[in-house]
Amino acid sequence: TWSDVNNNDATRKLFSATEDASNFSVLAQPSDWRVTGVPKARSIVYRTHAMDDSALCGLYDNCTPRERQLTLQYFEQLKSSPDGWKVCAADFNQKLHSDDRVRFFCLQVLEHRARACHASSSDDDILALRKVLMSWMQLSLEGVAAEKPFVKNKMAQIFALVFVVDYPLKWPLFFSELLQCVQSLPPSSVELYLRILLAIDEEVVDRQIIHSPEENARNTVLKDTMREQCVAELVESWLQIMPVLTSLAMDVVGAY
Repeated sequence: TWSDVNNNDATRKLFSATEDASNFSVLAQPSDWRVTGVPKARSIVYRTHAMDDSALCGLYDNCTPRERQLTLQYFEQLKSSPDGWKVCAADFNQKLHSDDRVRFFCLQVLEHRARACHASSSDDDILALRKVLMSWMQLSLEGVAAEKPFVKNKMAQIFALVFVVDYPLKWPLFFSELLQCVQSLPPSSVELYLRILLAIDEEVVDRQIIHSPEENARNTVLKDTMREQCVAELVESWLQIMPVLTSLAMDVVGAY
């Protein structure tokens, strides 16, 4: 997987030689730039078409070993850059690339951000990533069902990784906001919601995953808080969804 790539010295030298203002900057012509979903007073701005298409050639079956290596290096560059995840989020949400491999590539950069960096992120970046996630619920109306299962599962996993860091202290209304989105969607468009709940179960409850003592203590707090605050509302949502997405809804009921 892309997560197995090592950030070696040669790779770091390449990044330092290639990363410049053409990829990440703060000011430019308004027609070329888009403001992210963060408070206007402290907006982060990036070029909409910032993904380097030539560096993505290694994702395809007919690529050369050199192209594959360049793509691995580009993956590390995006992970190590403070704004690399924002470039990938914009590319994914705006569907600048329709190929499933590129979309999954973008999500793996976001997964790294959620897993390795989110806990220590600034308030602005925490809010920005949160808005990216919630925008995916709205995208359910626009065709998330058409995404491949491995793409939808990765989206759900990123939700779960942010959840275990932010809930309940930083994001106490996590489930309220999720359910509010679900209520505005037809039952046939809430598949992502169910996959998010399954991903949370895997991160918090699944005994097959080995957790550290600190993670076990965290997970206990998460489960207790969920029992107190939101389980009744979650069950009600499952009852409404079950006639349409019976199999996936039953998987969630069984897990919880």
